[in-house]
Amino acid sequence: VWFGVEEGGAWRSRDGGDRWERVDTPDSGIGNSDIHAVAVLLPTADAPRKHLVLTVNTVYESVDDGKTWSGVASRTRFDGMYYTRTVQAVDPQGVQLLLAIGDGTPGTRSRIYRSGDRGASWSAATLHTAPNSTVWAFGAHASDPSLLFAGTKYGHLLRSTDAGRSWFKEWRDFSEIAAVAWTPFEAPVRAHPQSIH
Repeated sequence: VWFGVEEGGAWRSRDGGDRWERVDTPDSGIGNSDIHAVAVLLPTADAPRKHLVLTVNTVYESVDDGKTWSGVASRTRFDGMYYTRTVQAVDPQGVQLLLAIGDGTPGTRSRIYRSGDRGASWSAATLHTAPNSTVWAFGAHASDPSLLFAGTKYGHLLRSTDAGRSWFKEWRDFSEIAAVAWTPFEAPVRAHPQSIH
């Protein structure tokens, strides 16, 4: 089990949560305790299990179960953007990834990057409307990896129907989006017994 705490470090448990160890120690290679996201990519026929830890300004990765970490500063890797916010696997194996980055919190500029090789390389997605703040969260579902959603800190909801290559803003704005989840289930709509039909 892995989790990250903003300004509190990256943590893991090898026994289902009974005991926890901090991963971002001074000698670990992770140079910042401001953790924004953690992702575990399952092994494939071509690649070992991979762990990603996103700090406010760097993407760190490990392919040896977290023993060693390497990282590249986000500003260098993502066209000058530095506020690394979150990462999301598009497919169950984590071959295709999405990464959200901005110019701060709440931010005035944001980009979405896409990887088709487990984070080895990244390309900027097309955003047909500039987000009003940093993209904060992604929603993906294994039943339809081409349909994705993203939410910004200040309430823009973006939709992609091509696995994250391009994004369109939905008509409805929200006050703030902190998380996005979707299911393919169609919920039944029923009137409350006391409502007027």
